[in-house]
Amino acid sequence: MTLLIHLIACSGKSESNDLYYDTATSDTSDTIGDSDTTDTYDTNSSSNYSHAIVTTADYANGLGALAVIGLETQTVNDNLIQNIHSDALTVVEESLIFQINRLGVDSIRIYEWANWDAPLTEWSTGDNSNPQQVAKCFDTVVTSLFAKDYLAIYNLNGIIQGQIDLSAFVPAGDTDGSPEASSIIRIGNSAYVALQQLDMDGGGPSVQSTGPGMVLEVDCESLSVLNTFEVGPNPRLSAVGNNIIMRTGILGNFDGGIRRLDTQSNELAAYTIYDLDYGVWFSGIAGTTDGQIGVNGFDPVTYESVFLCGDDNGLVEIERSSSSYFSHIINNDQSEFWLSTDQGIRIFDSESCSELTETPIQTTLNPSHVSFY
Repeated sequence: MTLLIHLIACSGKSESNDLYYDTATSDTSDTIGDSDTTDTYDTNSSSNYSHAIVTTADYANGLGALAVIGLETQTVNDNLIQNIHSDALTVVEESLIFQINRLGVDSIRIYEWANWDAPLTEWSTGDNSNPQQVAKCFDTVVTSLFAKDYLAIYNLNGIIQGQIDLSAFVPAGDTDGSPEASSIIRIGNSAYVALQQLDMDGGGPSVQSTGPGMVLEVDCESLSVLNTFEVGPNPRLSAVGNNIIMRTGILGNFDGGIRRLDTQSNELAAYTIYDLDYGVWFSGIAGTTDGQIGVNGFDPVTYESVFLCGDDNGLVEIERSSSSYFSHIINNDQSEFWLSTDQGIRIFDSESCSELTETPIQTTLNPSHVSFY
């Protein structure tokens, strides 16, 4: 029952409503921080992370908080922000921390490291828009809205600057009217956006695919779509250096797997791993530049959470649990996979797939998402 509550809470369902823009407040000055005049970005250029930023959640009561954990000491500084939604996450872009509230709260805040008392700015993305992730393209914030047929473009003060039309990617017969834009990764001067193309009108976790599943490359300078890739149903993206590893597949259907996208050559690799071979729906994915893969998943027959680890040649089931929920996985630059569970944070060596934590790292509320700073 606990697992089903998590699946329903995180299913991403949002009813469609028009997003209201106040064009009279448009502002192109006084943006946060200095303008970036460099020609290229590398969102993965940061090294020597010192902390994990952890969103924590009480799904049953809709409560959330934010904690940080020192990577060397594993010391927890808990409840730094206590008024976030239970369905929340953070995205670190350069020196800024974007804290996103989803599934009914629909807002974005920007924080600076250690200044947790108040955000630099905060804005609503509109009722029932369900923001998923952001990419900072120079001084604009490209935002995926799960329930809308466009990407919203804001400046760093949260003032709407425009949108990127995605209506052409809503499959014919898809009555919810959205292509379900979800994860975004910025690499170089491009933002890569996953379109899950789901039928959300049915509700709950048992959604079905309405399209092939797409990844769009958006140019950060022109804010237009440069390339499109058909990748498989319901994609989720993770950065691996200057490339992307992704998992695809609808819960319980065994119609997906794991593949990679080379962002330099635009080569989309064939599937190397299929969920059917493991009898596990792949939920989250993380990868390292030396080819290691970590996956948290779900057995739709037994309702067990599953953690798998390996490489493109195959995965090994490290653990499955009927009493614990595995909500998120991410890698850092210290050859570690961080697995968020409702028992705490567990850390695994990405090379050996062996666990490094003797006991899970505890936060007051259950950890639900991790990013690194």
